[in-house]
Amino acid sequence: MPYPGVNIPAPTTPEADYWLTAGIAVFHGSTAAADFPPLDAPQAQRYWLGGFGAAWAECPRDADGWCAQPLDVALMLALVGRGELLAQVCSGHGSPMCTMH
Repeated sequence: MPYPGVNIPAPTTPEADYWLTAGIAVFHGSTAAADFPPLDAPQAQRYWLGGFGAAWAECPRDADGWCAQPLDVALMLALVGRGELLAQVCSGHGSPMCTMH
Protein backbone atom coordinates (compact mmCIF):
# COMPACT_ATOMS: atom_id res chain seq x y z
CA MET A 1 0.00 0.00 0.00
CA PRO A 2 1.49 3.39 -0.92
CA TYR A 3 1.95 5.95 1.81
CA PRO A 4 -0.94 8.45 1.79
CA GLY A 5 -0.14 11.64 -0.08
CA VAL A 6 3.34 10.47 -1.08
CA ASN A 7 4.34 9.15 -4.47
CA ILE A 8 6.70 6.52 -3.06
CA PRO A 9 5.53 2.91 -2.87
CA ALA A 10 5.68 1.22 0.49
CA PRO A 11 9.14 -0.26 1.10
CA THR A 12 8.53 -3.90 0.36
CA THR A 13 11.98 -4.83 -0.89
CA PRO A 14 15.32 -5.11 0.86
CA GLU A 15 16.66 -2.39 -1.48
CA ALA A 16 13.91 0.04 -0.44
CA ASP A 17 14.50 -0.70 3.24
CA TYR A 18 18.25 -0.26 2.73
CA TRP A 19 17.93 3.19 1.15
CA LEU A 20 15.36 4.40 3.69
CA THR A 21 17.70 3.34 6.49
CA ALA A 22 20.71 4.88 4.72
CA GLY A 23 18.91 8.23 4.41
CA ILE A 24 18.19 8.16 8.13
CA ALA A 25 21.82 7.29 8.84
CA VAL A 26 23.11 10.21 6.76
CA PHE A 27 20.77 12.60 8.52
CA HIS A 28 22.23 11.42 11.80
CA GLY A 29 25.78 12.04 10.59
CA SER A 30 26.94 9.05 8.58
CA THR A 31 29.46 9.92 5.89
CA ALA A 32 29.97 6.32 4.73
CA ALA A 33 29.93 6.16 0.93
CA ALA A 34 27.59 3.16 1.07
CA ASP A 35 24.95 5.34 2.77
CA PHE A 36 24.58 7.65 -0.24
CA PRO A 37 22.48 6.55 -3.22
CA PRO A 38 24.16 6.14 -6.58
CA LEU A 39 23.87 8.69 -9.35
CA ASP A 40 21.25 8.00 -12.02
CA ALA A 41 19.28 5.74 -9.67
CA PRO A 42 16.06 7.70 -9.13
CA GLN A 43 14.24 4.98 -7.19
CA ALA A 44 17.11 4.58 -4.73
CA GLN A 45 17.33 8.38 -4.43
CA ARG A 46 13.60 8.61 -3.66
CA TYR A 47 13.79 6.04 -0.89
CA TRP A 48 16.96 7.62 0.50
CA LEU A 49 15.36 11.06 0.46
CA GLY A 50 12.31 9.58 2.20
CA GLY A 51 14.50 8.27 5.01
CA PHE A 52 16.41 11.54 5.27
CA GLY A 53 13.17 13.52 5.37
CA ALA A 54 11.59 11.18 7.91
CA ALA A 55 14.58 11.59 10.23
CA TRP A 56 14.31 15.38 9.89
CA ALA A 57 10.57 15.28 10.59
CA GLU A 58 11.20 13.38 13.82
CA CYS A 59 13.53 16.04 15.23
CA PRO A 60 12.51 17.16 18.68
CA ARG A 61 11.35 20.74 19.11
CA ASP A 62 14.21 23.14 19.88
CA ALA A 63 16.84 20.68 18.62
CA ASP A 64 20.03 22.04 17.12
CA GLY A 65 22.26 20.98 14.25
CA TRP A 66 20.52 19.85 11.09
CA CYS A 67 17.25 19.61 13.01
CA ALA A 68 17.28 23.38 13.42
CA GLN A 69 17.53 23.87 9.65
CA PRO A 70 14.80 23.79 7.01
CA LEU A 71 14.77 20.41 5.29
CA ASP A 72 16.30 21.69 2.05
CA VAL A 73 19.18 23.31 3.95
CA ALA A 74 19.81 20.14 5.96
CA LEU A 75 19.89 18.18 2.69
CA MET A 76 22.36 20.59 1.11
CA LEU A 77 24.59 20.37 4.19
CA ALA A 78 24.46 16.57 4.11
CA LEU A 79 25.46 16.54 0.44
CA VAL A 80 28.38 18.96 0.62
CA GLY A 81 31.01 17.54 -1.71
CA ARG A 82 28.39 15.51 -3.56
CA GLY A 83 27.16 18.22 -5.88
CA GLU A 84 26.09 15.91 -8.69
CA LEU A 85 23.92 13.87 -6.33
CA LEU A 86 22.43 17.06 -4.89
CA ALA A 87 21.67 18.29 -8.41
CA GLN A 88 19.92 15.03 -9.33
CA VAL A 89 17.88 14.95 -6.14
CA CYS A 90 16.89 18.60 -6.59
CA SER A 91 16.12 18.30 -10.29
CA GLY A 92 13.32 15.85 -9.76
CA HIS A 93 15.21 12.58 -10.09
CA GLY A 94 14.73 12.20 -6.36
CA SER A 95 12.37 15.04 -5.50
CA PRO A 96 11.99 18.64 -6.61
CA MET A 97 12.40 19.98 -3.09
CA CYS A 98 15.58 22.03 -3.05
CA THR A 99 15.88 25.75 -3.11
CA MET A 100 19.26 27.37 -3.13
CA HIS A 101 19.74 29.83 -0.25
